[in-house]
Amino acid sequence: MTEASSLQEIHDELKELRLLYERLIDMLIPVGEPTQGEKEAIARDDEIADEVELFRVLGIHNSNKV
Repeated sequence: MTEASSLQEIHDELKELRLLYERLIDMLIPVGEPTQGEKEAIARDDEIADEVELFRVLGIHNSNKV
């Protein structure tokens, strides 16, 4: 077996492993179209709450700042 044929064999095996890995990922993590609710959530501008507002809503007094 020559060095070139050994490298070709390794290349072919790596290609096969990559294809198997891609198929496994496709089975484990299906890719689909987003639902209407997901589309709306992506498009909506969200308001960002600061720490003070979060603690106020949760009813926690923020006197123990680190």
